[in-house]
Amino acid sequence: MDNPKKLQRLPIGIQDFPTIRENNYLYVDKTALLYEMVQDRYAYFLTRPRRFGKSLILSTLQAYFEGRKELFKGLAIEQLEQQWDSYPVIRLDLSLCKSKTAQELEKSLRRLVCEEYERHGIDVLDRTSPADELFGELIAKLYKGTGRQVVILIDEYDKGLLSVLREPKHLDASSEVLRDFYINIKSRGNMIRFSMLTGVARFRHVTVFSGLNTLRDISMDTRYAAICGFTEDELVSNFKPHIEELSKHQGWDFDTTMANLLQ
Repeated sequence: MDNPKKLQRLPIGIQDFPTIRENNYLYVDKTALLYEMVQDRYAYFLTRPRRFGKSLILSTLQAYFEGRKELFKGLAIEQLEQQWDSYPVIRLDLSLCKSKTAQELEKSLRRLVCEEYERHGIDVLDRTSPADELFGELIAKLYKGTGRQVVILIDEYDKGLLSVLREPKHLDASSEVLRDFYINIKSRGNMIRFSMLTGVARFRHVTVFSGLNTLRDISMDTRYAAICGFTEDELVSNFKPHIEELSKHQGWDFDTTMANLLQ
């Protein structure tokens, strides 16, 4: 394409909000929707296909709840939020879990939770404790240690189920591991300011959600339809220079390029 230097860089493959903002990558502002969401103290649940921006949403929420106001300069939420309070955040990415068996899943969850202990500067008294106990103790220690409610953000909550989807025996066992793990979000609800789980599917016929019946599923909620991905208006308002360059490169007019992008 001609004159690519005039175009703002696109954060291709980058799912970290601070990296995008600190390095002046193009960011499509979803913060007004996020601000609306965080006003309520629900445990939120969101499913979207892979590569649809779920991890970036969680990274943005983490920065917001950590009170990193400087990262939101010029975005909608800068004018909406007046307090910018800071909360302790537990961020778990289950895509990093080995999960071909319930035992593997349990071990991986313990490792992820122990890494969060270390990130927050908290000693782990017994690394061999069950993952659900370690998770619950971390919530309690952060709450008591900071005097503030805890924020919990879990990416790819369903990794342990997708890995064993065609193996009923392993599926049931892994579901129980996750059920016991996630029940902390309900049982320690008084210690939690906000929580959100994301994944690619909701498993309605396994036990994973039996202990977490307070989840607010926004996957099909029209108010949050645009929270991930891009609308046609967002494409035009944010990417018009890039689309114009693509049009020149392909020898198309702008409308043809848009039509091809929206197929």
